[in-house]
Amino acid sequence: MKKNALIALSMIMLSVFCMTFASCGDDDDDDPVLVTPKYAEDAALYQINGTSEFTSIEFTESGMYIITKANESSKAKGWGKFVKSKSISSFTRSESDAYNYIFGKYTKNGDVYTLEGFGTITVEKKGDVNVSLKIQPTGKEAYTLSAQPVKKFDGSEIINKLCRTWKFEDGRLVVKKGDTVLVDKTSPKISVLLTTLDSVYHESPDKYDDLEEVIFTKSGSYIVKYTDNTLAVAQWKWKDENKGLIYFTWEYGKFDEESVIEVSFDKNNDLVVDETWNWHDSTDHFTYHLSKTE
Repeated sequence: MKKNALIALSMIMLSVFCMTFASCGDDDDDDPVLVTPKYAEDAALYQINGTSEFTSIEFTESGMYIITKANESSKAKGWGKFVKSKSISSFTRSESDAYNYIFGKYTKNGDVYTLEGFGTITVEKKGDVNVSLKIQPTGKEAYTLSAQPVKKFDGSEIINKLCRTWKFEDGRLVVKKGDTVLVDKTSPKISVLLTTLDSVYHESPDKYDDLEEVIFTKSGSYIVKYTDNTLAVAQWKWKDENKGLIYFTWEYGKFDEESVIEVSFDKNNDLVVDETWNWHDSTDHFTYHLSKTE
């Protein structure tokens, strides 16, 4: 089972359904409205060119910035060193990468992003492909980096609905062996579900971080914020948009058929994420409920 990994994976699924429900064209007055995130038009992911202390800078639809450090970056080294035993989840992360990110809230005025606790970043076009990022850290000298914008998903109804910040509410774990239900447990803490899963497979309990928020972006990022105020950043893309099936990966750029989740929305337009792991004689199924923050 992927120790300390359950949290990150589930968040990727969320990212797939980033849709602005307010503009989705659904006229059912009984459905709660999903407003367009405040910074939907300003969101962007920039991959830094050349050698730098950072590998990427992202501005999300809901107003969070994430700066990925170059040293031991997940994008530079990959996420392939998890311990696999029974279950690999979408909400897991590598402990070594837990502090590889500078993040906080941002505001924007023109081409200038003001980053809470960091300084400012001014985005200037530099030809047809690259941009110039003027970095002005608070109390330090300014410098400029060359970067390349990551192509964003087209704004379909489901994308606009999914791509925003979601608050984790609870999860349900069902473990079956054949037709026999071994476990059926619901908890507002992922750590409780993972510890329960450990006990089912007679594994020594591990320390798991509980989930606070999940963010999906149109640039293909899946971001998990934990209750200890650290982040995990993964990548997502569609497997089947019509069915709500999403590939996710912690190893940048490497998607496979085993890492797939299903996203849907309930009657309140809250996010529901399902993932299933099949073993020789048993099945682990997780269902996560996340509420909209806008």
